[in-house]
Amino acid sequence: MANKRTVERKTAIKNSIGRIIVFGLFVLAQIIGFIVLFYYLGVKFPPIDIAVRAVALIVALGINSRDHNGAFKLIWVIVILTLPVPGLLFYVLNNFSSSKHKIKRRLEKVDLMVFSHMNYNDDIFDEFKAEDPARASNARYLRRFDCKFRSDGTSIPLTVA
Repeated sequence: MANKRTVERKTAIKNSIGRIIVFGLFVLAQIIGFIVLFYYLGVKFPPIDIAVRAVALIVALGINSRDHNGAFKLIWVIVILTLPVPGLLFYVLNNFSSSKHKIKRRLEKVDLMVFSHMNYNDDIFDEFKAEDPARASNARYLRRFDCKFRSDGTSIPLTVA
């Protein structure tokens, strides 16, 4: 009998699911209203539309010039150029949150502590970078994973000393 739900709990679950659905519909209505508002503002006031699209183009070029994963850059550029206002809004909300920067700083501190215990020959890496920058970029990424290679090409992962 202890596992049975009371009538109050059943109605609370139904009420909370209903509230979530209503909340989602209201948020969707606001987003649609926002897009329609900017569409009609762009039709009635072309300079506003031109300014928003110019800002979207500048931001898209800035995203494209960053040193990040190409798939993420492509998605952001497509979203921002097809839907400039919501795309810019989502981009700003996603990339400029303070919690994201706090986590990134914490991870950089951890990386600094871990990588300080690893031994690398920077002279050899600099020569490799001068020889082939694309491969040096891959090598810089792979430097994170400390491993030795056997003569047959398979790797032996090592722990940090």
